[in-house]
Amino acid sequence: NRLLKDYPQDSVVGIKLDNSPEWITTFWALLKAGFTPYLVNTKIVDNFNKTALMNAKAVAVISRTPFLDFKFINIDDLLEKTETVEATRKFGDKIMLSTSGTTKTPKICVYNGRAITNHMLNAKHIIKTNPNIMNTYEGRLKHLAFLPFYHVFGLCAVLTLLSCIVFTIVKKNKFNKIMIVSGLVSFISLILSAFFPNKITLIIY
Repeated sequence: NRLLKDYPQDSVVGIKLDNSPEWITTFWALLKAGFTPYLVNTKIVDNFNKTALMNAKAVAVISRTPFLDFKFINIDDLLEKTETVEATRKFGDKIMLSTSGTTKTPKICVYNGRAITNHMLNAKHIIKTNPNIMNTYEGRLKHLAFLPFYHVFGLCAVLTLLSCIVFTIVKKNKFNKIMIVSGLVSFISLILSAFFPNKITLIIY
């Protein structure tokens, strides 16, 4: 609110970060402050992101380094200067992200709160169809964050849907071989159960 106080409700603010606790904090902080997060793909060329951010009418970008001519908010400074601010706006109701750029032209997708909530509520049906997804690692439900949060599958499957059933999200630099094998087994089981519901029995040794 303090850094973006001159911009109105629902203004678009880019998040240009890789998967990290800071990404998650920034994402929810922007929504709570009444803004619309735009999830910047950090793996594609700057011109693509520039076009997408301009089309989205972004007013600023939160990152670790300045990005082109957009208003720059340093994530490290932002986290160091935390303070309690009274909420004066409605909670944000939109999330924006782009396609992966295979057509060389950015296509912006917008999801509102109802769409994301309905997606999260589908978790109960996924678990009912595929109970193997609830297998634990060392007594805890863990999800490996292979997919970036700015990707639609990373956003929906990793950050929102599975987080609502209390998974621990594990960063890439914390992976080990057992985690990866266990994660692959759960993923394969999920895919098979989607195509062959009630016909697949998965035996894990």
